[in-house]
Amino acid sequence: MDPAVGRFTQMDSFDGFSADPASLHKYVYANADPVNRVDPSGHNSNLLGSAVTVGIVAVLATGAMMAMNHTTGDSGATNRRFSAWDAVAVTQYRTAAANHSQSQTSVVTGAVATATINRDGHHTIPKYLCGGRVQPLADVTVPRHRMIHAGIAGIRLALAGAEEYATRTVGIGRRRNGDLIRLAQTREGRQAIAQGLQEFYYYGGFWNDGQARTIGSVFTEERPRYESGANTTLPWCSESGEP
Repeated sequence: MDPAVGRFTQMDSFDGFSADPASLHKYVYANADPVNRVDPSGHNSNLLGSAVTVGIVAVLATGAMMAMNHTTGDSGATNRRFSAWDAVAVTQYRTAAANHSQSQTSVVTGAVATATINRDGHHTIPKYLCGGRVQPLADVTVPRHRMIHAGIAGIRLALAGAEEYATRTVGIGRRRNGDLIRLAQTREGRQAIAQGLQEFYYYGGFWNDGQARTIGSVFTEERPRYESGANTTLPWCSESGEP
């Protein structure tokens, strides 16, 4: 950008995400939301820290009564109402997941998937992140499949950390219940989880992995079903659908 005239002098080199139309625009800064977002790399806008803090304080102040209407334990509901606890957890998770996804670029760059290696079917929204047990699979090489799950483990850790942080910050009697992912019980939480996965696949260089069906095409197809709650492994988010 030329600060003298306040205009961009060339198109954005970032391709964007097909599931996020605002990211596809070649001359828009921070998804056309410069008040609440920042994009220092030019490749991915994140919520601006100060604005997030203000927003959380507002949610905590106005949503306290709403939050108290919820049960204090993990009910296992598929679609809870979004509460103050969720607002804090989502914000904390999005920051951690974005940092993790962007850090994967240097780790996997140069790893090449070849047609001669055995291939696995990959659930683009893993069952341990509450993705459905029955979903279309992307066909990826076995070595790449292992790398993908090693990277997604970082997203799972980000979720656990975000939920723990929200519990310490907001409290109201909530405690994590084993491996149950409370954040995935709301549509907004599942949207945040899906966005973290999408950024991981893109920055990690996995988006176009696959022959008959690529990770990007399968994920784009499955994401709406997951976010709506139509296809999940809630409440336990496990292979068997049980604790």
